[in-house]
Amino acid sequence: MLRLKGIQPYIDNNVCIAPSTPCSQGKYYCYYVWVNNIGDEKVYIKDLYVIDPTTKTTVWYSIYTSGGEIDPRTNQYLWLSIPCDKIVSGKQYLIKLTLKNGYEVYYLYKFRE
Repeated sequence: MLRLKGIQPYIDNNVCIAPSTPCSQGKYYCYYVWVNNIGDEKVYIKDLYVIDPTTKTTVWYSIYTSGGEIDPRTNQYLWLSIPCDKIVSGKQYLIKLTLKNGYEVYYLYKFRE
């Protein structure tokens, strides 16, 4: 069983810009997506989606081919880097994680607060 606990901005001057920084070509907003495996078995993250809840369209998608394993009773972060032109300031988006066993986890988050 997996729980999405929160999202935290990550800033790196080379690629990742602060959420309050205006978007510029080739720049990304980067985030730690904190998850908690509250079960007794290892889980495997398959995909991460950023979805516009109003239109139900996927604005960004990441596939986890490695690094998506989460041990039992463990907190861990997943890396999300999204081109800054894909999201709108102050708008809420739905974060959807899918596991390899088909289970889905959702979290509502307002980007670039």
